[in-house]
Amino acid sequence: MKGKQAINYWWGMSADVIDVICSQNLPHGTNRLITFLKNSIRAGSFQPFVGTIYSQDGIIQCEEGLSLTPEEITTMNWLTENVVGQIPDFEELTEEARSLVRLQGQTIYENMDTEELQRENSGTGGS
Repeated sequence: MKGKQAINYWWGMSADVIDVICSQNLPHGTNRLITFLKNSIRAGSFQPFVGTIYSQDGIIQCEEGLSLTPEEITTMNWLTENVVGQIPDFEELTEEARSLVRLQGQTIYENMDTEELQRENSGTGGS
């Protein structure tokens, strides 16, 4: 098949697959800044995963002058130091979210013990 090439399915904000939703109570100036950043990401003029990035536990996840790869971004199981909150435990997810985790095999929950994972995969898990 000469001339054929693989299509990149790396979609994000520019394809309206991902968005940032903020409170309607934000000050007008903050909302304008967020809109500017979103538009810059969509246009490719701002890369949020470039340069020194620390996770909440203080570990450097990306070094200065480098950027995270698409694989590193899509398999992130950590939050940046400036994010308030935490990634929920598997048990805290809704059944719909648990189904997606089982379907997509997200590594964020890789610390679940084997027995618990087997129960979840067979649909006989708790709650």
